Parts: sequence; C-alpha cells; structure tokens
Amino acid sequence: MHDFCFTIPYGLILVAGGVIGYLKKGSMASLGGGVGTGLILILAANLSLKAFEKRKNSYFALVLETVIAAVLTWVMGQRYYQTSKIMPAGIVAGISYRWQPYSSQGRMTMLSTLTFTNFNRSDKIIEAQMVTTVKRFHYKNQQKKINNSLSVDIFYLIPFAISSVSLLHYHEHHHHSSPVSDPSFPSPNQEKKSPQRVPPGSLGLPLIGQSLGLLRAMRSNTAEEWLQKRIRKYGPISKMRLFGKPAVFIYGQAANKFVFASDSSNIVNQQVKSVSSILGDRCILELTGEDHKRVRDALVSFLKPESLKQYVGKMDEEVRNHLEMHWHGKQQVDANPNVYEFAEIQVLPLMKTLTFNIICSLLFGVERGTRRDKLANDFRYMIEGMWSVPVNLPFTRYNRSLQASARAQKLLKVLIGEKRVDLEKGASPRQDLITCLLSIRNEKDEQVISEKEIIHNVMLIMVAGYDTSSVLLTFLLRLFANDPAIYAAVLQEQDEIARRKPNGELLTWEDLAKMKYTWKVAMETLRMFPPIFGGFRKVVKDIEYGGYLIPKDWLIFWVTGITQMDDTIFPEPSKFNPSRFENPASLPPYCFIPFGGGPRICPGYEFARIETLVSIHCLVTRFTWKLLCLDNSFSRDPMPVPTKGLPVQISPRKLP
Repeated sequence: MHDFCFTIPYGLILVAGGVIGYLKKGSMASLGGGVGTGLILILAANLSLKAFEKRKNSYFALVLETVIAAVLTWVMGQRYYQTSKIMPAGIVAGISYRWQPYSSQGRMTMLSTLTFTNFNRSDKIIEAQMVTTVKRFHYKNQQKKINNSLSVDIFYLIPFAISSVSLLHYHEHHHHSSPVSDPSFPSPNQEKKSPQRVPPGSLGLPLIGQSLGLLRAMRSNTAEEWLQKRIRKYGPISKMRLFGKPAVFIYGQAANKFVFASDSSNIVNQQVKSVSSILGDRCILELTGEDHKRVRDALVSFLKPESLKQYVGKMDEEVRNHLEMHWHGKQQVDANPNVYEFAEIQVLPLMKTLTFNIICSLLFGVERGTRRDKLANDFRYMIEGMWSVPVNLPFTRYNRSLQASARAQKLLKVLIGEKRVDLEKGASPRQDLITCLLSIRNEKDEQVISEKEIIHNVMLIMVAGYDTSSVLLTFLLRLFANDPAIYAAVLQEQDEIARRKPNGELLTWEDLAKMKYTWKVAMETLRMFPPIFGGFRKVVKDIEYGGYLIPKDWLIFWVTGITQMDDTIFPEPSKFNPSRFENPASLPPYCFIPFGGGPRICPGYEFARIETLVSIHCLVTRFTWKLLCLDNSFSRDPMPVPTKGLPVQISPRKLP
C-alpha cells in the first residue's frame, strides 16, 4: 500500500514540473511530457491499487497500464513532436511486471521514465540509465517481500522525480541535440551521424501557438519588430505554431531563394488552414506538380501582356466611370456642374470599390448591379478571416468568412453556367477570364479546367487583386500628398501623356509604356509597404536548411518586409528612392518579392501593373487632394490599412 502512496506523489511532481516548465520557459515539451507522464502514473497507480486489492484482476490492471501508456505516449509524440517513431514505452512498462509483478516502484518508475524517454528519443544515456535502474529495482525487490517494500527503493524513486522534472524543464531547447557518448553504456548506433536538430523556438499552445501574438503585432503595425525580437532570441531560423500548424520562420535573400526556387519534391505551396478553407483546395496556391502547371498555364493565357493589351481602354473606361460616380459626384452642389466645394472622402474604401469593379468587369464580365454588390460584400468578409485562428465557431471571423465563401461559390457557379450558355451561342472566348477558362480544351476536346478549379481560382484572383491593388493605390495617394517632389515628377509624366491625346480618348498600351517613372514610384512603394506580409510553403519530406532539420509536413513561414528593408541590400532603406528601380534587372535576385518569385510568381503581376498605372493617370490628371489625418501609421488586417482609411479633401483639377 505504501508503494502507491509514493507513486501518486511522484506523478504529481511530474505534473507540477511540467506546468512550471511551461510557465517559466513557454515549453510545450515540459507541459506535454510532465503532465502526460504524471497523469499516466497517477491513473496507473490507482488502477493497480484496485487490482491488487482484488488480486485476481492484476493482469487486467497490467493490460490497462500498458495500453494507457502506449496510447498516451504515441498521442503526445504525434501532437508535440509530429513523429510516429516512438519507443513503445507502454509495452516495455508491461514487461516490467514480469520482472517484478509486485513492486510498484519498479513498475511505475520504468513506466514513467521510459515514457519520458520517448520525448527525448535521441538520448541513449537516459535510456540505458533507466533500464539499469529498473534492473536494480528488480534485484533489490527480489530480496524482500511485498509488505516490506517501503525500503531503500525510495532513494531511487526520489532522484527519478527530481531528474525527470529537471529534464522536462530543460527539454525544449535540447530535445533534438546530438546524443552525448558515454563509454559505460555503448549504443549500437553510436558510430552513426548525429541527428539534426529542429530549429530553436517554441510551438506554444496547441492549435493557437503564436498566432494571436502575430495577429496582434500585425494589427498594431509592429509585426516586423515582433519577428525581429524572435530573431534576437532564437536566431534567423526558429520554430513556431501558426494557425494550427507547426512552422519554421526564415527570412533573407537565401531564405527567399530556398522557398521560391526549391524543387516541388521538397517544398510545395500550401497555405494555412484558414486560407485554404476559404479559397478552396483547387486554387493554384494549393495545387502541385502537373495540376499546378495545367491551371496556371490556363490563367496565364488570359493574364499575359499580349492578351491584356486589348483591355487597357476598357480598364480606363471603368476607372473614369468610378471617378464620375464616387469622386466628382461627391463635389457637385445644387445640380450645377460648374460649382464645386471641397469634398471629404476616405481613399481606401473607394480604392477597394474601384479595383473590385475593374476585376468584376474585365475578369468576370459582371456588370454593375445587385450581383456585383453581393459579391463585393462576400469578398470583404472572406478577406477578414483569411488570417485567423481556424476555429469554426459562431460569431468568429473564420466562421463568417466560411459562410461568405460558400455564398460566393454558389453565385459564381450560377455565373459559370450562364457563361457556358453564352459560349454555345457563339460568344467570344476572350471576353472575360471565366469565358476564356471555359473555352480551353485539350486534344480530346475535353475541358482542361474543371468547374471547381475555375471557381476556386476566380476567388483567389478576386481576393488578390481586390486588396493588394487597392492598398498600393491608397499608399501612392498618401505618398503624393506627403512628398511634393515625387508628386510633381509623376504629375509631369502623366500630364505629358494626357496633352498628347485628343480630348476623351482612352489610354492605350503604348501610353502605359511611357509611364516609367510612375511605375518606379509604385515599386518603391511596394518595397517599403508590401501589401502581402508573407506566406507559407509546406515541406513534403524532411529537409535541411541552415544546419537545421525541417520535419515533413511542417510549414515554412516567409515574410517580405524584413528582406526589403535590409540595409545591406537597399542602402538607407527607410528613405523613399524610386531610382533603386532604374534598372530592375540589376537588383539582387530574391530580394524584392512583393509578387513572390520563381515558378510561382503571381500570374496577375501584369494585370496589377496596368490597373495601377491607369488608375494613377486618371487620378492625378483630374484631382488634387490634401490629407485630413496627419497620422501616417497603419495596421495590418492582414493587408495594410491606413489610419481612418486615409481621409482626404479633394478638389477637381483641369489639365493645363
């Protein structure tokens, strides 16, 4: 009976040690290992106590202890270390019954220590010491009877409790270290190469990890500082848990090359669960191999420059209509078109409306009306929940985004059906993106892109174009208001183009080619204020980077801003200098990545360039504006959002 009185406190000590390790060091290894092992001991001790009181059920207790230990050990190994290569501690613990079926110290100590060893599976010394100790228990307990078991065995039990707590506390930063050789306990694997370590850091709480901390930092525009703090603490490579997945954070030119240029047999493009659930699993962000190439080629067939040339005029027309409705319309007084007052508007919401209308018109063929308004509302909700903790509970952002995604997909399915009928009636296959995708067929006259793939990729393009372009335009207008020299140079370039065109004539592809300085200003804005904070890749097999092991199925988390503000790449990075892009080809590769890089570079890059240049031309040649909020700060949610949506006072401008 006394044996069980010491086994249960031993379990409580392990539980307490695990909690202390987590509270003091943020160590999930301490929490998982200590609490799990301690609870195994307590549960097993109680089961064994009941069984021994009845005696005849002792084998039942043996089986229960063995199953409990094996299952919990495996679950914790999978949960906290993403490995199924476990030492069957529970089974070995069961064997300890045969060595000494009536010694609770021997049995419980072996059960707990071998379970703990599972969390430190590379440390052969601990394994050997534990087996030796169990044998010692076996030898000593053979010399006495069960009723005298409260003897010197306790001296072995107490050191185990203390050492286990210490090891659990120490475990977070060293559980993947190379095993230390010890001639007293030779191992058959001692001559093999030491296993690599996963990067330092902490996985944090299950599911949540560091997600909330990152999101808080993004919303307060301190995300780069938040990451720099991790870099100072752990170095340029560290592990974390984001949005339910274990991830490794890397940054810099070499990291970007590793992410964007790696073979798809090592790294594939996979977003966090919140993004993939909202956009769908058949968009090019999720596809790999031949599927990715097939769908990407279909998208590029419409989005390549040669195809987009014919849409410049239509885009110009859409921008002019938007300005007449939302900018000029804000100023007219008493229905007199010649009398104006200074009007106040919020730039960001209007830029979102503009980019959404352009995408709806050119890419989807959806004209103004109720359907476009519904789509706009649903896409706004979708974007809000894309970087959120993927817990699908009512009233959460994630839940609202999923519902909005379902509504948008339903509407797009109806739209695809209408486009298919138009094609059968002889409509041009180049009139919009959806019609183009429906018309692509292989040599067997089969549709190359499935309906599901069309829907998911249309949603991706909508989200990407809707938010990124509107953010870029908003920050350009803020820049022009804050920097008169930059504004004057852009205005001069755009006025020169406008003066050469007959009144009312739409822009052409040739006009865009003359907007070289304006695009350099746009690229410098993208460098300093990238709309996309970062992204994810999935590791499909164990790979090495920077001397560390990145385990299979982990994510790689990369960011844009830290590299683009690196003073070793861009001197005086905080100074706005468009001349950096005088010759974009001279930039070091994988340093300027607002559109990604490698074979997965954004296929909508050229569309975004045309959209930006046409919009800026129309804005600067027709309006002047003054900032009403001098606060130049912004938050990320997940895109950059200026304070109060950038309120400005606008007035019309006539071409000189």
